[in-house]
Amino acid sequence: MRTVVFVCTGNICRSPLAEAMATQLAAGHQTATGQPLSAVVRFESAGTASWHVGDQMDPRAHAALLDAGYAAHDHRAQHVGDDLLQRTNLLVALDRKHRQILAGRSALEASIIMLRPFDAAAGGHVDVADPYYGTKEDFTACAKTIEQSVMGLLAALAAGSV
Repeated sequence: MRTVVFVCTGNICRSPLAEAMATQLAAGHQTATGQPLSAVVRFESAGTASWHVGDQMDPRAHAALLDAGYAAHDHRAQHVGDDLLQRTNLLVALDRKHRQILAGRSALEASIIMLRPFDAAAGGHVDVADPYYGTKEDFTACAKTIEQSVMGLLAALAAGSV
């Protein structure tokens, strides 16, 4: 089983949205061997900062998840610690700052990618904007960006190109 971990700052907004969406959408993607992606890839999320460890997903992010048609997601924030890094095959950073922090902490530097470039409509943007200090509309836009990016990432994982 391959472990893919989405990483943002506090692990209460962006990365748990990506984890929930990827987990729910993975069953609809098949690998080259015909297996559902969900049978060979496990998704988690974590934060580069430890402020929110143990907290649930931000209620505004959870509302955006539900509004986008996804099932409720039981989440507890975790920090990117050594134990997580040791059992991870692919780290997916939500912005360049996260990638930089991960690269400084992980021997898996070649296995750190950015999420946003998997969105064909990203127009060269690489960061998923943090909605934490924003409005409901910011959370909705963030969820849509993450959903588009996750769908592209899942297709790449299923094809074996990532």
